[in-house]
Amino acid sequence: RQQFFIDAYESNITSIMYESTHRIMASLDDLEVALGAEQQVVFAKELTKTYETFFSGTVTALIEFLTEEPEKQRGELVLMLPGKPKQQEEIPTDAKR
Repeated sequence: RQQFFIDAYESNITSIMYESTHRIMASLDDLEVALGAEQQVVFAKELTKTYETFFSGTVTALIEFLTEEPEKQRGELVLMLPGKPKQQEEIPTDAKR
């Protein structure tokens, strides 16, 4: 799973993953190991429902949030991982004129 997260990040596109209530904490632990504690993620629960929840922040902050509020670990869970930012290419000097 750690390699999956690395590959998803390196793809340069946002990855959207549906996650199981039984796996969410283990997946976040693997994500933290693979990409670091400061990796930004978005977590969503119960999309399009009355009690939908969103969380945006670091992997570490999300782990803390879900640990403090275990009921947030239940339901339909979605994890969004941004891809690695593309490097901006240097504009050739001739093109700048």
